[in-house]
Amino acid sequence: IPAKAKPDYRLGWMKRLAGEIYALQTCFNVNPPTESKTAWLPDIDALVKLAEGKGSMGGWMLDDVIALSQVRYTTKYTTPASILPDVVLLGREVAELRTEGTFAEVRDAYYEVVCPPEQQSDEDELDDKPTMWIDPEVKAARERKELAQLITRWNTWLDAHTPQEKMA
Repeated sequence: IPAKAKPDYRLGWMKRLAGEIYALQTCFNVNPPTESKTAWLPDIDALVKLAEGKGSMGGWMLDDVIALSQVRYTTKYTTPASILPDVVLLGREVAELRTEGTFAEVRDAYYEVVCPPEQQSDEDELDDKPTMWIDPEVKAARERKELAQLITRWNTWLDAHTPQEKMA
């Protein structure tokens, strides 16, 4: 029996990120070069390395940084190489927006381009699974707890990756 090769999830993630950046750049009329999806892979690799290993940013955090860079600063961050030096700066802004509760607007704008409603499947809506009623207060408390955990994770990572100024 031939050994089954494991799928390369990392490469798939890198290609997805490159494709999303390309889609957003095209949508906002920045016109990236057509070979950018493959030419960008080394730079995407450098970004993905930030989400690997102990003390790294979570994959969702990297997605947040890319979403912010492409929705708010499309013409400034036209390539993954231009995002890399400002990851901490963009991360601070993401944490601030999450704290304010306004990051959902960025996420929605990002998903509107990379996953438009007409391309989404109706399978989720057709699920036969019964939905359970959840007390709105319990749901709100869970959401507040999750948000607090996200913000804590962001601040922990940012503190670990922000150079400390040396005392004279």
